[in-house]
Amino acid sequence: NAVLPIARALTAAGYAVGWSDLGINQYANQNAMNRIDALRTYLQSPSIGAKSDKIALAGFSLGGLNAFAYAGNNPTKTLCVTGWCPLVNMQLAVDSIDINPYVTASYGGAWTEAQYGATSNPLTMATAGKYTRIPTEIHYSSNDPVIPQSSITQFISAVNSSDTVSVHA
Repeated sequence: NAVLPIARALTAAGYAVGWSDLGINQYANQNAMNRIDALRTYLQSPSIGAKSDKIALAGFSLGGLNAFAYAGNNPTKTLCVTGWCPLVNMQLAVDSIDINPYVTASYGGAWTEAQYGATSNPLTMATAGKYTRIPTEIHYSSNDPVIPQSSITQFISAVNSSDTVSVHA
């Protein structure tokens, strides 16, 4: 696991580290948000003793979607968020013939922007100003066949805060 060396270094520095394997694709649904919040609560328990009441989030692709959705829904609980090729526009998943059935299953029916966008689509949350005070870092590939660069640049433009966003191509 590529995250393990980072987790070990943070742990050695005295930080509580954990990650949530959601088990199945949750696509930023309420179950995913609850599981991330439960991890945050656990890390702050006296037996673990996280140094902060806020959580630093990181995720790759779908994990990035969950991390950014949690941050947008919980800005006071979020220290920062980092995504590697993150899915920052749920509409991409909904429009994908291959992925749509999983999105549909995770929402118990069709996902629509009108019904779920405000709480599960990072692009919608960025447009609403949910990330303006959350330090955000995004790493992406300009030739990613799954997460197009245009979706990343659209998200960055929507966040519209150069002092909180760091982008690495």
